[in-house]
Amino acid sequence: MTADFIDHNDYCGPLNLYNFPYIECGTDLHFLSNVQDKHNTYLVNSNWHVTVPDGYDTYIIVALGESLHTDLLNVQGRKIVILSENTIEMPQLPDTHYFRMEHLHWYTNTNSYCGEFFKKMDRKPLANRQYLFGCLNQRPDNHKEVIINSLLQKWHDQLQYTWVGKPENPNFIQKYNIPKKVISGHQWNVNNNILNDSRLIWVTESMFDSCDNMPTAYLSEKTIKAIVTKSMFIICGQRLSYKRLRDCGFETFESHFNIDWDNEWDDVRMSNLLNLIETFDYSLDRQDLVDYNYNHFYNDFFKQTDAKNSLVKEEILEVING
Repeated sequence: MTADFIDHNDYCGPLNLYNFPYIECGTDLHFLSNVQDKHNTYLVNSNWHVTVPDGYDTYIIVALGESLHTDLLNVQGRKIVILSENTIEMPQLPDTHYFRMEHLHWYTNTNSYCGEFFKKMDRKPLANRQYLFGCLNQRPDNHKEVIINSLLQKWHDQLQYTWVGKPENPNFIQKYNIPKKVISGHQWNVNNNILNDSRLIWVTESMFDSCDNMPTAYLSEKTIKAIVTKSMFIICGQRLSYKRLRDCGFETFESHFNIDWDNEWDDVRMSNLLNLIETFDYSLDRQDLVDYNYNHFYNDFFKQTDAKNSLVKEEILEVING
């Protein structure tokens, strides 16, 4: 018996053959080593479309990333679905159990494969930074292009940005002729002038379009980069992005900016973001708030998140081992 699919972080195969590597989600799957009947348990830890074989009692479907392929729920047998961003509200399917674990912290864990870029270090105070705004973009998306274009039109002299414009996203349709700008070094690195010399980061998250059956917003290292560099930020992401970040214990500047549109759907959120860019007239001096976020990330965030996830892991094992 062999695994059916292995590619970097992805694995599809019997649980007894899974070697629990230290991957993007860190050690968050190591608790599955406590499953009693591993031979009759099939693990799907992949964002790819895969074919799942019949004949297993239990299927563990892990979606600690951007997507969950709901066709995997059609296999016969008990399904244990472990989610992060994509908390899915749907009619309960027979023998299907949904669990949510917070995954955001593993993007930036200082012990993970990408964590070397997020090690704690001194950051320049807001008052000493040269630019008002920064905005980093690697993969082109329609919402990113709209935000960058609006920022350039209004704040060209006070904006640092990157825009690669590579056709890596087949759904991207170019509308504006935005000058290409790149920074040297690894794309994960937070030690660049844009993050360290801008008072506020316009965080163009990977995903903007929201789904009514996925009420937990997708967030990534892009938001964390602003936090660890002691920057103020505005999130240009999915509906309820601010709520998810608040639930993780972070300060999201509601007391300073008018962002009461977090609960609105996509067109309304984008309209409000563009209006905020056009009319922006806020001071960017809340050193107390960026210090709080910085200290919360390095002192409390991981411990609190791991404690919550531990309770979920216990519930999962109770269902599987029942």
